[in-house]
Amino acid sequence: MAKKKTHKTRREKLSARYFLDKPHDKYTRFVLQMREVALEMMEYCLPKEVFADIDLESIKLSNTSYIDDTLHTHFSDICYTGLTLGQKPFRISFIFEHKSTKPDQPVLAQLNRYISQIWSEDLNQDRNLSLTIPVLIYHGQVPIAKETRESLFKGAPLSLLPYIPSFDYILLDIARISDEHLEHLQFLLLRNVFLALKNHKNDDYIKKNGEKIIIFASQIRTTRIGLNLFKATTLYMMSTNSATFHQKFQTMEGELTKSENAAVKPYLVQLFEEGMEKGIEKGKIEGKIEGKIEGKIEGMIEGKIEGMIEGMEQLLKQFILNNPELGDQKIAMLFSLPIEFVMETRARL
Repeated sequence: MAKKKTHKTRREKLSARYFLDKPHDKYTRFVLQMREVALEMMEYCLPKEVFADIDLESIKLSNTSYIDDTLHTHFSDICYTGLTLGQKPFRISFIFEHKSTKPDQPVLAQLNRYISQIWSEDLNQDRNLSLTIPVLIYHGQVPIAKETRESLFKGAPLSLLPYIPSFDYILLDIARISDEHLEHLQFLLLRNVFLALKNHKNDDYIKKNGEKIIIFASQIRTTRIGLNLFKATTLYMMSTNSATFHQKFQTMEGELTKSENAAVKPYLVQLFEEGMEKGIEKGKIEGKIEGKIEGKIEGMIEGKIEGMIEGMEQLLKQFILNNPELGDQKIAMLFSLPIEFVMETRARL
């Protein structure tokens, strides 16, 4: 049996570099560590009668995570704990798990491991067992169905099924929710998060509606959480679809209201420049705004490539992996780089 590891959860610092590796997991993890987002997620996912039984004031982010040696490379779980309402409150745990591709092992087995570890901690702390609600957040291209003990042990004698651990979990398949439904969600924090997760590779949607992904509602735009979500969502989109999102930058100003421009344009410029600085490190960045955002990368080359910069190479490799349809010439033009540098970087992948 794999040895359990518990560790303190911590809020990762946002940066362009942060999203270079496993951007989907990191974005989902970052936003769900915000209690306000987690509460909206609970209300959106849970049946009304279940949500009504929860003492919302008691809900808090757990200081432990339930990742063991077996699941460490697959899972970045977020756990919240709280109490039920009533004369005899029960401890309740919410496990949020994220998948951007079809799971490569049974979800029930993974979630069962989580529940077992939560109960083990309960016993170690000499407290009653927690009621646990697992939520699987999925936005992969291939549809998946909720697993049951019948589907997991297909063909097994019915007489044996009662001896198999049985519990329910919530499957939130964001990719199968219509854009129209998401755009009209009354959950003002979740709305943009869901649109980003669903449409991060949808070039047509980004070109036509990219502002709907990163421009949060006016009542939260200037709040602390609004600014953090805006920054995280923008960096996430920059890391998963740089080419199309960069093009959207150049036309977005004309599609925003005056108040939206005033609230978000400085941050867009700042994030773009920060992203390039982190990727290139020693290169020079000049960002100019004259009705449009233009990012020009200078330095590094003078006749031939001198001093290959590790940050630029890492950024370029990730960009090539995320945009396999783009040729070397197109990438070289986009980043103002010599095509030889792009070709050599691709060859090292």
